[in-house]
Amino acid sequence: MLKNANLICVVVCVREIKGRKQAEDPRKEYCELEKRLHERTIELSKTKKELQAAISGFKKAERSQKKTRAELELLTCILDETNTALNVLMQQRIEARTELEETVLLNAKELIVPFLERLNKSGLDGKQKAYVNIIESNLNEIVVPLVREFSKTNLKLTPMEIQVTNLVKQGKTTKEIAEFLNLATSTIDTHRNKIRKKLGIKNKKINLKIYLRTHLFSTS
Repeated sequence: MLKNANLICVVVCVREIKGRKQAEDPRKEYCELEKRLHERTIELSKTKKELQAAISGFKKAERSQKKTRAELELLTCILDETNTALNVLMQQRIEARTELEETVLLNAKELIVPFLERLNKSGLDGKQKAYVNIIESNLNEIVVPLVREFSKTNLKLTPMEIQVTNLVKQGKTTKEIAEFLNLATSTIDTHRNKIRKKLGIKNKKINLKIYLRTHLFSTS
Protein backbone atom coordinates (compact mmCIF):
# COMPACT_ATOMS: atom_id res chain seq x y z
CA MET A 1 0.00 0.00 0.00
CA LEU A 2 2.89 2.34 0.68
CA LYS A 3 4.33 1.69 -2.65
CA ASN A 4 1.14 2.82 -4.36
CA ALA A 5 1.01 6.01 -2.30
CA ASN A 6 4.51 6.97 -3.32
CA LEU A 7 3.71 6.22 -6.85
CA ILE A 8 0.68 8.46 -6.71
CA CYS A 9 2.74 11.28 -5.32
CA VAL A 10 5.22 10.93 -8.05
CA VAL A 11 2.56 11.05 -10.64
CA VAL A 12 1.02 14.12 -9.10
CA CYS A 13 4.33 15.92 -9.00
CA VAL A 14 5.03 15.18 -12.57
CA ARG A 15 1.68 16.55 -13.60
CA GLU A 16 2.13 19.76 -11.66
CA ILE A 17 5.55 20.46 -13.17
CA LYS A 18 4.28 19.72 -16.63
CA GLY A 19 1.30 21.97 -16.11
CA ARG A 20 3.54 24.79 -14.85
CA LYS A 21 5.73 24.47 -17.90
CA GLN A 22 2.74 24.60 -20.18
CA ALA A 23 1.59 27.72 -18.39
CA GLU A 24 5.00 29.36 -18.69
CA ASP A 25 5.59 28.46 -22.37
CA PRO A 26 2.94 30.82 -23.86
CA ARG A 27 4.30 33.76 -21.87
CA LYS A 28 7.78 32.97 -22.98
CA GLU A 29 6.71 32.67 -26.58
CA TYR A 30 4.77 35.92 -26.27
CA CYS A 31 7.84 37.69 -24.88
CA GLU A 32 10.01 36.32 -27.63
CA LEU A 33 7.43 37.28 -30.20
CA GLU A 34 7.15 40.74 -28.72
CA LYS A 35 10.91 41.02 -28.74
CA ARG A 36 11.09 39.98 -32.37
CA LEU A 37 8.31 42.38 -33.22
CA HIS A 38 10.14 45.15 -31.45
CA GLU A 39 13.35 44.34 -33.28
CA ARG A 40 11.47 44.13 -36.56
CA THR A 41 9.79 47.42 -35.82
CA ILE A 42 13.19 49.01 -35.23
CA GLU A 43 14.50 47.54 -38.48
CA LEU A 44 11.43 48.73 -40.38
CA SER A 45 11.73 52.18 -38.83
CA LYS A 46 15.38 52.31 -39.84
CA THR A 47 14.53 51.12 -43.32
CA LYS A 48 11.75 53.71 -43.53
CA LYS A 49 14.16 56.48 -42.57
CA GLU A 50 16.65 55.26 -45.15
CA LEU A 51 13.95 55.18 -47.81
CA GLN A 52 12.77 58.65 -46.82
CA ALA A 53 16.36 59.91 -47.01
CA ALA A 54 16.76 58.28 -50.42
CA ILE A 55 13.49 59.80 -51.67
CA SER A 56 14.54 63.18 -50.30
CA GLY A 57 17.87 62.82 -52.10
CA PHE A 58 16.13 61.92 -55.35
CA LYS A 59 13.77 64.88 -55.03
CA LYS A 60 16.70 67.18 -54.26
CA ALA A 61 18.60 65.83 -57.26
CA GLU A 62 15.50 66.31 -59.40
CA ARG A 63 15.10 69.89 -58.20
CA SER A 64 18.79 70.46 -58.87
CA GLN A 65 18.41 69.04 -62.36
CA LYS A 66 15.40 71.26 -63.01
CA LYS A 67 17.32 74.27 -61.73
CA THR A 68 20.32 73.36 -63.87
CA ARG A 69 18.06 72.89 -66.87
CA ALA A 70 16.42 76.26 -66.26
CA GLU A 71 19.81 77.92 -65.88
CA LEU A 72 21.00 76.31 -69.11
CA GLU A 73 17.88 77.50 -70.90
CA LEU A 74 18.43 81.01 -69.53
CA LEU A 75 22.08 80.97 -70.59
CA THR A 76 21.07 79.72 -74.03
CA CYS A 77 18.53 82.55 -74.31
CA ILE A 78 21.13 85.11 -73.21
CA LEU A 79 23.64 83.68 -75.68
CA ASP A 80 21.11 83.90 -78.51
CA GLU A 81 20.29 87.50 -77.60
CA THR A 82 24.01 88.33 -77.39
CA ASN A 83 24.65 86.77 -80.79
CA THR A 84 21.75 88.74 -82.24
CA ALA A 85 23.07 91.98 -80.71
CA LEU A 86 26.58 91.23 -82.03
CA ASN A 87 25.21 90.56 -85.50
CA VAL A 88 23.32 93.86 -85.39
CA LEU A 89 26.45 95.71 -84.22
CA MET A 90 28.54 94.07 -86.91
CA GLN A 91 25.99 95.03 -89.55
CA GLN A 92 25.89 98.59 -88.22
CA ARG A 93 29.68 98.69 -88.24
CA ILE A 94 29.75 97.52 -91.86
CA GLU A 95 27.14 100.10 -92.79
CA ALA A 96 29.02 102.84 -90.91
CA ARG A 97 32.27 101.86 -92.60
CA THR A 98 30.59 101.90 -96.01
CA GLU A 99 29.06 105.26 -95.22
CA LEU A 100 32.43 106.64 -94.14
CA GLU A 101 34.12 105.37 -97.28
CA GLU A 102 31.41 106.87 -99.47
CA THR A 103 31.65 110.18 -97.60
CA VAL A 104 35.44 110.32 -97.94
CA LEU A 105 35.30 109.50 -101.63
CA LEU A 106 32.62 112.14 -102.15
CA ASN A 107 34.55 114.76 -100.20
CA ALA A 108 37.79 114.05 -101.98
CA LYS A 109 36.23 113.94 -105.43
CA GLU A 110 33.84 116.84 -105.18
CA LEU A 111 35.31 119.21 -102.59
CA ILE A 112 39.10 118.87 -102.71
CA VAL A 113 40.37 117.45 -105.99
CA PRO A 114 38.79 120.17 -108.18
CA PHE A 115 40.50 122.92 -106.18
CA LEU A 116 43.81 121.09 -106.25
CA GLU A 117 43.52 120.83 -110.02
CA ARG A 118 42.82 124.53 -110.24
CA LEU A 119 45.75 125.23 -107.95
CA ASN A 120 48.03 123.00 -110.02
CA LYS A 121 47.11 124.99 -113.14
CA SER A 122 47.55 128.41 -111.57
CA GLY A 123 51.17 128.90 -112.57
CA LEU A 124 52.91 127.29 -109.60
CA ASP A 125 56.64 126.81 -109.57
CA GLY A 126 58.21 123.36 -109.33
CA LYS A 127 58.36 123.31 -105.54
CA GLN A 128 54.75 124.41 -105.17
CA LYS A 129 53.58 121.79 -107.65
CA ALA A 130 55.48 119.15 -105.68
CA TYR A 131 53.57 120.19 -102.57
CA VAL A 132 50.27 119.90 -104.44
CA ASN A 133 51.23 116.45 -105.70
CA ILE A 134 52.05 115.38 -102.15
CA ILE A 135 48.66 116.62 -100.98
CA GLU A 136 46.93 114.71 -103.76
CA SER A 137 48.85 111.57 -102.85
CA ASN A 138 48.07 111.90 -99.15
CA LEU A 139 44.36 112.26 -99.89
CA ASN A 140 44.37 108.59 -100.87
CA GLU A 141 45.76 107.61 -97.45
CA ILE A 142 44.06 110.00 -95.02
CA VAL A 143 40.47 109.47 -93.92
CA VAL A 144 39.00 112.81 -92.94
CA PRO A 145 35.22 113.24 -93.52
CA LEU A 146 34.65 116.95 -94.19
CA VAL A 147 30.88 117.16 -94.53
CA ARG A 148 27.77 115.07 -94.17
CA GLU A 149 27.10 112.56 -96.90
CA PHE A 150 25.05 114.26 -99.59
CA SER A 151 23.37 111.04 -100.66
CA LYS A 152 21.39 110.97 -97.39
CA THR A 153 19.32 113.91 -98.50
CA ASN A 154 18.57 112.40 -101.91
CA LEU A 155 19.22 115.85 -103.36
CA LYS A 156 21.24 114.54 -106.32
CA LEU A 157 23.43 117.63 -106.33
CA THR A 158 25.81 118.07 -109.22
CA PRO A 159 29.56 118.28 -108.50
CA MET A 160 29.47 122.07 -108.98
CA GLU A 161 26.42 122.41 -106.74
CA ILE A 162 28.23 120.42 -104.08
CA GLN A 163 31.18 122.83 -104.23
CA VAL A 164 28.89 125.85 -104.06
CA THR A 165 26.93 124.32 -101.18
CA ASN A 166 30.11 123.70 -99.20
CA LEU A 167 31.37 127.25 -99.78
CA VAL A 168 28.01 128.74 -98.79
CA LYS A 169 28.07 126.69 -95.63
CA GLN A 170 31.51 128.13 -94.86
CA GLY A 171 30.02 131.61 -95.05
CA LYS A 172 31.37 132.67 -98.46
CA THR A 173 29.40 135.30 -100.36
CA THR A 174 28.28 134.89 -103.97
CA LYS A 175 31.07 137.22 -105.13
CA GLU A 176 33.71 135.32 -103.11
CA ILE A 177 32.47 131.98 -104.46
CA ALA A 178 32.52 133.32 -108.03
CA GLU A 179 36.11 134.54 -107.65
CA PHE A 180 37.17 131.30 -105.98
CA LEU A 181 35.64 129.12 -108.70
CA ASN A 182 36.52 131.56 -111.48
CA LEU A 183 32.87 131.83 -112.52
CA ALA A 184 30.42 134.70 -113.05
CA THR A 185 28.28 135.77 -110.12
CA SER A 186 25.17 135.09 -112.21
CA THR A 187 26.31 131.46 -112.59
CA ILE A 188 26.72 131.17 -108.82
CA ASP A 189 23.24 132.67 -108.35
CA THR A 190 21.86 130.04 -110.73
CA HIS A 191 23.51 127.28 -108.70
CA ARG A 192 22.21 128.77 -105.46
CA ASN A 193 18.65 128.85 -106.83
CA LYS A 194 18.90 125.22 -107.94
CA ILE A 195 20.21 124.25 -104.53
CA ARG A 196 17.35 126.11 -102.77
CA LYS A 197 14.84 124.37 -105.05
CA LYS A 198 16.26 120.91 -104.23
CA LEU A 199 16.18 121.81 -100.55
CA GLY A 200 12.54 122.89 -100.84
CA ILE A 201 13.18 126.46 -99.69
CA LYS A 202 13.00 128.31 -102.99
CA ASN A 203 11.11 131.62 -102.81
CA LYS A 204 11.17 131.39 -99.01
CA LYS A 205 12.74 133.94 -96.70
CA ILE A 206 15.27 131.46 -95.33
CA ASN A 207 19.00 132.11 -95.16
CA LEU A 208 20.73 129.38 -97.18
CA LYS A 209 23.89 129.36 -95.07
CA ILE A 210 21.96 129.00 -91.80
CA TYR A 211 19.72 126.33 -93.29
CA LEU A 212 22.69 124.29 -94.47
CA ARG A 213 24.41 124.54 -91.09
CA THR A 214 21.32 123.65 -89.05
CA HIS A 215 19.71 121.05 -91.30
CA LEU A 216 21.84 119.50 -93.99
CA PHE A 217 25.28 119.87 -92.44
CA SER A 218 24.60 119.90 -88.71
CA THR A 219 27.67 118.81 -86.74
CA SER A 220 25.56 117.18 -84.02
